[in-house]
Amino acid sequence: NLEIRGFGLMLALESEKFDALALKSALQAGGVLVNGIAPHTLRLLPPLTIDEDEIDAFIKAMEDCLHE
Repeated sequence: NLEIRGFGLMLALESEKFDALALKSALQAGGVLVNGIAPHTLRLLPPLTIDEDEIDAFIKAMEDCLHE
């Protein structure tokens, strides 16, 4: 299960299936800045100027990290 909650572009992804701190480290190593705010919760706070290519890059990085 993945719970997604947020307001505007500020989002939180929560799942018992991932370790947020390990995922945060892996994403940051790939150049994606996220915040692990709880053991199973990531916070995303992209800039208002984010474009579609940057969103696609985040999704690809997230998929890669989750499939490791």
